Amino acid sequence: MEIRTKSANFNLICDLIPDDNIILAWTLSPNEIIKEFEKNTPPLEKRLLSIREAIDKGWKVRLCFDPILCVKNYETLYRQCVKVTFDFLEGREVFEVSLGVFRLSKEYLKTMKKLRRNSKILAYPFEDNEGSCTYSEKHIKKMIDSVKEELLKYIEIDKIYI
Repeated sequence: MEIRTKSANFNLICDLIPDDNIILAWTLSPNEIIKEFEKNTPPLEKRLLSIREAIDKGWKVRLCFDPILCVKNYETLYRQCVKVTFDFLEGREVFEVSLGVFRLSKEYLKTMKKLRRNSKILAYPFEDNEGSCTYSEKHIKKMIDSVKEELLKYIEIDKIYI
């Protein structure tokens, strides 16, 4: 079972005994993305402190660079995010890493566009792939490859899932 979070409050579960069937997974984003699009969530550094605590307590931890957003300078932002992450954590301590780009259902995209008419994220001309809207295949490959290239400086390829 995966428990995914953006939390910086590991203290809530710090007394639980780690279970091999449970992976604690954190969504990690550049601070610029957090400030603009993940309002009311902790900054990257605080998430990393919680991850550090979880690893030290023996939990399996997955790092999720997902969703990667198509914003100005995304390559620089996400590469720096990966660097900051692995300046703080050792690659060998991390159970695995997942990568993915922004995607959502066609119906939810319609709803979001109505609610957030001026959203920078929703201005992209998304492609509909069987009811799931995301970036073009060419753009996805470029975005994933950019972050993956940076990750490979710190972690083995067999720990990276796309």
